Amino acid sequence: MSGDAKKAEESQTVYQGMPEDKFNAFTQEQMLEKWNEFANTYKEQPRLYSTLIEHQPTLESDTVLKMVVNNLLQENAINEMKSDILIFLRKELENDKISLETEIQEVVSIKSAFTPAEKFRLLSEMNPTLGQLRQMFDLDF
Repeated sequence: MSGDAKKAEESQTVYQGMPEDKFNAFTQEQMLEKWNEFANTYKEQPRLYSTLIEHQPTLESDTVLKMVVNNLLQENAINEMKSDILIFLRKELENDKISLETEIQEVVSIKSAFTPAEKFRLLSEMNPTLGQLRQMFDLDF
């Protein structure tokens, strides 16, 4: 047997005992059903359970789940348990390629106006013609 043929035979025997990756397709609904099943195992931990239920992931591609959370604490909690989540979902959905990404939702700040001048400034930002009207009628704010 030549050296190349022997190497090829050895590489085949190495991979023979390894299981193949499972790659069954699944839908958003199937994934959410299993996600909720997983979340229910954390009912005794209300904060974690709440995070899992309120911030359910979306299916971004065939294997990528994306979860949007409110803050860094929630993201850290999910990252700490990510391996448990993935083991459960990969087993239940029979897909070894599933991955989970987290993202912190951008917080949009709401401007508050208290004084008449602040209220006018805020309204004129939304509608610039108010500034023209103020000048036209010679109003003070």
